[in-house]
Amino acid sequence: GWIFDPEQGKRIQGKYIFGERTSINKDELVFSLGGSESVAPKNIGTYFDESTVIIIIITGVAIAAAVFYLKGYKK
Repeated sequence: GWIFDPEQGKRIQGKYIFGERTSINKDELVFSLGGSESVAPKNIGTYFDESTVIIIIITGVAIAAAVFYLKGYKK
């Protein structure tokens, strides 16, 4: 059967203790945390991160300011 180590924090560490046989196939190693009825995860959807747009705007303004001031040194 399965034995789980509860001291692993956020990661689940499962160990399968063999019974009468010394080997097992991959189908017998499958386990589910949700019981016999598996439920599809809810779609959390996509969201727009405004911080990327703000960084792009700040970078554009900084480049424009640098170009503006560098043009003054050419004269």
